[in-house]
Amino acid sequence: MTRAGMILSAILTPSLAAADPGDGYHHMGWSGAWMMGPFMMLVFLALIIGAVVLAVRYLGPPADRSVDGKAVQILRERFARGEIDQEEFESRRKSLDG
Repeated sequence: MTRAGMILSAILTPSLAAADPGDGYHHMGWSGAWMMGPFMMLVFLALIIGAVVLAVRYLGPPADRSVDGKAVQILRERFARGEIDQEEFESRRKSLDG
């Protein structure tokens, strides 16, 4: 064999061996790994959605979700409508603040 033939053989033999699918089922030990692709895609999608939800929640305006905050808001509305006077408003607000 000539020197060029040996070099060409050394270059092509590993690539041809790697391209051989064998029996077509257990190619290079990846028998069932194709099923992990869709699962990992769903995991990745869930992580993206979770990141967007957290970003909107923490970067958005603060929401007053406390019961006391809603009670004070109702108290302010009643005071604005004239249903209660300033003394009653202050008294009730102090009792709500604790």
